[in-house]
Amino acid sequence: MVASWGSTQAMEKAERLEEIQENDCLRLGAAKGEAWAQNDLGNRYFYGDKVEQDYRQAAKWYRKAAEQGNVDAQYHLGICYNDGLGVKKDSLKALEWYRKAADQGNASAQYYLGICYYIGSGVEQDYRQAAEWYQKAANNGDADAQTHLGICYYTGQGVKQDWTKAVEWYQKAASQGNAWAQCNLGECYYDGDGVELDYQKAVEWFQKSADQEYMEAQNHLGECYYYGEGVKQNYQKAANWYRKAAEQGLAKAQTHLGECYYYGKGVQQDYQKAVNWYQKAADQCDAEAQNELGDCYCYGDGVEADDQKAVKWYLKAANQRYAWAQYNLGNCYSKGWGVEQDDRKAVEWYQKSANQGNTWAQYNLGLCYGYGKGIEPNYQKAVEWYQKAANNGHTDAQTQLGICYDIGKGIERDSKKAVEWFRKAANQGNAWAQYNLGFSYSHGDGVEQNWPKAALWFQKSADQGYARAQYNLGECYYNGCGVEKNYLKAVEWYQKAVEQGKNDLELQKDIRIALDRIQNPPQKKNSGCFITTAVCDSLNKSDDCYELTSFRRFRDNWLAAQVDGPVLIAEYYDVAPKIVESINMKDNRDEIYQQIWHDYLEPCLVMIEKGNYAACKNLYIKMVRNLQKEYAS
Repeated sequence: MVASWGSTQAMEKAERLEEIQENDCLRLGAAKGEAWAQNDLGNRYFYGDKVEQDYRQAAKWYRKAAEQGNVDAQYHLGICYNDGLGVKKDSLKALEWYRKAADQGNASAQYYLGICYYIGSGVEQDYRQAAEWYQKAANNGDADAQTHLGICYYTGQGVKQDWTKAVEWYQKAASQGNAWAQCNLGECYYDGDGVELDYQKAVEWFQKSADQEYMEAQNHLGECYYYGEGVKQNYQKAANWYRKAAEQGLAKAQTHLGECYYYGKGVQQDYQKAVNWYQKAADQCDAEAQNELGDCYCYGDGVEADDQKAVKWYLKAANQRYAWAQYNLGNCYSKGWGVEQDDRKAVEWYQKSANQGNTWAQYNLGLCYGYGKGIEPNYQKAVEWYQKAANNGHTDAQTQLGICYDIGKGIERDSKKAVEWFRKAANQGNAWAQYNLGFSYSHGDGVEQNWPKAALWFQKSADQGYARAQYNLGECYYNGCGVEKNYLKAVEWYQKAVEQGKNDLELQKDIRIALDRIQNPPQKKNSGCFITTAVCDSLNKSDDCYELTSFRRFRDNWLAAQVDGPVLIAEYYDVAPKIVESINMKDNRDEIYQQIWHDYLEPCLVMIEKGNYAACKNLYIKMVRNLQKEYAS
């Protein structure tokens, strides 16, 4: 161990001596005016190689070598002036020294000279000149120049736009391991720009770039895992890649990571963490994050609900032309959330968003024109905006457009086109459209009348809680249109419609009439519809006898007022005629009616007389169920 330690000390001492000797040699050569020594000494000070880093000394020795025409020194002196390292920052002098080195064929200097032209640093911006210098550097194998030349071809800056050539240059740089180029090449495969769309190849290149900690590629790789493009969908891996990029400060990745936390994708749902990441991205002016942060304040997710703060963030994003934020801001003005209610301003923001293709804004703008809210009514304009939103798949707009065709509002009436639009939206599950399509089938308007199809579409809509469809389905069951007549089911759907359509006064009136029609049907002697009447007939009792009057009062005054009363009454009127009809066909019908009186009706009458109505109800239910099973199954 001692010998080993001693050997190590000797080696370190020898290395330090060698460094001192090398530096002394360089200083001696530099002092003699040898350009190569001056440049090497400048490099040592610039990079802190075997000497303490000192940009001022570096610039001093680079200048001496550069003035003698040393190309590497000229390039490095350009960097010193460009970045203000060891000298006062001076873009003109940086350009001057880059050009001297570039004229001697230095690829790095050619590339940086191209950047000067590209951004207009020390010279007037000139994309054509930038592309020419990138080309020179790229031909000399500079990977960054090859990448930037690819960008020029991709965007058409300084050269004729050519995605195929862009891909060629990205490929050259990517093959040298340039992470920037690898990411750009991945984007080309992802979008199918200059190459055939190929998500798997996109992922391959994103992976190569991401492994070099290139944050844009890490974010793209996260997107691929999130949406299952080129790889098997994996939210956890998506969140991991978003996190890598987010922790490097990439705003878009911070937004994506916030979304993962908001929706619980790949991480445990946590609104507060979502807000934290949205905030980081929003502070970098990421419009999507600003909008999402506005949503959090609007709905109180992860922060205390604050409409004014919501508006503040919506406005920041809207001013960056973020369409969803413009739409949300329109909603705020429309409803007076966080701002004074102002329909005109709502229209202004809906218009901005709609012009960018936001389908919800297009639909809302159509509503504004249709109802004259914040703008003069204009049914033609309303139809135009409904049409735009409908063409983009907005199902409410498709339904509204169908209604316009159906009633000829803002457009010539065309019931067939109305049905076409109702069907488009209905097939996407829109309950409103399903109801309208059912209505069209029930009336034979725009389509051949077909009650089974009408009932089918009413059913689909009713199952989603659409009150008018529930009422119409009840009507189908009551009248036996498209379905087998069933009073019990009719009442069930009427009652659902009562709950769902509380604010629809006209509908409530229709439902009350329908329920009353079932609960209080016209009663005729000898109609054969009532078990009690049939039994009393068998016992030679009149229609206004004490027994029948007592049962009717029980039904109308007590049973009808119970929660399940209307349904039980409807069921009775549905099955009673079948039971009576079946019994009347029996030779021993009088004996059967005597038994019914003895087993059910007489005990029920006693219960009514004693005020034990609940027990009477239960026995009556038992009677109907047993008789139905025996005589009407």
